[in-house]
Amino acid sequence: MSARIHVEELPTDKPRTRVLKVQVTEEALQKGLRQVARAISRQIQIPGFRPGRAPYELVERRVGRITLIREFLERHFDELLREALEQVDISPAYPVELLRIELDPLFFEVEVPLAPVVDLDNYLEVRVPYEEPEVTDEEVERFIRSEILAHRGTWETVEDAVQFGDRVEAIVTIKVGSEEVESDQALSAELEEGLEYYLPGLVEELPGMRPGEEKTLTLPVPESHPWRAHGEEAEVTVKIREVKRRRVPELTPELVKELEPEASDPEEFRQIIRERLEQGYRERYRKEYLDKVFQVLRERGVTVEYPPLVLDRLVDEYVEDLKRYAQRMGLSYEEFLRAAEKTEEELRQEARESYAENLWRTFVLSEIIEQQQLAPRENDLVDAAAGYIWRYNLSQDQFARLMKDTSFQEDLVQEALRRRAEDVLIAIARGEWQQATSEEAAGTDEETEEASEGAEPSSPATDEEMTDMTAELTAAPTTEVQEIKEAKEA
Repeated sequence: MSARIHVEELPTDKPRTRVLKVQVTEEALQKGLRQVARAISRQIQIPGFRPGRAPYELVERRVGRITLIREFLERHFDELLREALEQVDISPAYPVELLRIELDPLFFEVEVPLAPVVDLDNYLEVRVPYEEPEVTDEEVERFIRSEILAHRGTWETVEDAVQFGDRVEAIVTIKVGSEEVESDQALSAELEEGLEYYLPGLVEELPGMRPGEEKTLTLPVPESHPWRAHGEEAEVTVKIREVKRRRVPELTPELVKELEPEASDPEEFRQIIRERLEQGYRERYRKEYLDKVFQVLRERGVTVEYPPLVLDRLVDEYVEDLKRYAQRMGLSYEEFLRAAEKTEEELRQEARESYAENLWRTFVLSEIIEQQQLAPRENDLVDAAAGYIWRYNLSQDQFARLMKDTSFQEDLVQEALRRRAEDVLIAIARGEWQQATSEEAAGTDEETEEASEGAEPSSPATDEEMTDMTAELTAAPTTEVQEIKEAKEA
């Protein structure tokens, strides 16, 4: 036991948390103060004494005992804390929180967050139905038409009845109660189902109307709408002036070559688009499926206990980020809150709920990683890297610079490892997981490409593979990351 400090454990009701009171013994404090006073006496002039030779009593009288104690604590706090943790045999999982300091007598209190405890219960028996997402021929054609060919199309005036997707010019008059809130207002819009112009439901009434046709209809006014003060219903008169429809070009072999050099004809182009849509569908369904799996895990009794300090710090960081964001926007924090129509407490509560769910999932996945002894595969690293590029719209030079940073590389590996654990959890829930022996763990990426196929786990990516992956990503434009991913998965 250290002769310098006395450690007392204080009661707390916080889970996975210890609170310590650390008191420096008078003997250790006096020895430390004399060392501090000697150092200070070298920096100040005390009449009659050479630098560093003035008696302790004179130095204390000159600068004050409290100043000496503060200097001692500043120099030795980390050392004292380390001794205290060793004395009670505690290993903090996160930085400790300083709760209180008293200078005379000298002691301090700290909150020590411990590692989370996760009980996965019988998670290997969890099963959730999985429905492979499908892309229909109609969806492929609709995507090609609306997202690819439409950008090359032209708008032509038609005399046909209005359809969704048309560009409509109309005159609108709206009366609520006795108040005419809009009079002969021009409406120019490309109609999409669900969009709101003036009032909910108005757009849905326009299809079927023809140029020159006028219609009067009654629509409810939502409670939150500013017009609600005049009445609960609105009388809306719409007169269609003009209808334009987009004419898109035909998907000819010549256009296919221009759009996708790898495709030899329209059918091959459709197949490429189908594969890309399927990948997008799989990613969206993957997220939805994981949401269901985590929900079932909660219902089956999987529990996570972690120190509240972890969540508190995340929420505090979120609020500080908002303050910095407001400053960049030229707003005070109070102005930002008024614009958001929320109090700080409401923002904190929303952030707390979101972070709490993310922490719960992160700790569950971490426990799965430990139990299954998982390591990221090369294609997991590629996915993680591509995710960063897409999320932050990075150029190849920006990403190359990031990859030289050790902390970023560590973040990338952790993101890849998280995805690896998610794949394992999906395989478990689908009933396709087979826990491999140490010999099987030496398998290649090709053997373990998909977690859902049950060949688990794969060997981790080597330093050489990491270097190769980085070189490929940084050598290609951001728009080609998808092709790299597909090549890795092929």
